[in-house]
Amino acid sequence: MNRSGRSVAQQAGFTLIELIMVVVILGVLSAFALPRFGDFKGNAELQSTAAAKGAIDSAIGISHAQALVSGVTTGNITLDGVTVAMVNGYPAASTAGLEKAVDLKGFTVTYNAANPIVGTIAKTGSAACTFTYTAATATAQATTGAVNAGCGS
Repeated sequence: MNRSGRSVAQQAGFTLIELIMVVVILGVLSAFALPRFGDFKGNAELQSTAAAKGAIDSAIGISHAQALVSGVTTGNITLDGVTVAMVNGYPAASTAGLEKAVDLKGFTVTYNAANPIVGTIAKTGSAACTFTYTAATATAQATTGAVNAGCGS
């Protein structure tokens, strides 16, 4: 017997009020937690686009260093057995240049017909996640632009 006068065998399960309170508490917790976990896809796209931008920035530096060592400003260099087209000491904005210098799986590169030194890199399947690559000119080195502010939102 316990304090309430009932035997232990008679106290099985929870009361309806206890079950309702548990459901209400779980509902309140999920209402606060769900928005935090709901946007994993947008964050993943943003981070993978930022990683691709970082890979291109590294490829720019490595290619430029190889071009300096090889004495090539415009022409071809070889990186790990891959021929990369160079313009003004940096990868050209082309499939033979930029796309040979760095592996862009999962991304689509579009080159601007009106301005052939500019390429737009987009996360495949996500038009919002983009950044640009601008090939080197006689007066400026190659650069990548910022990841589109709409990416990941």
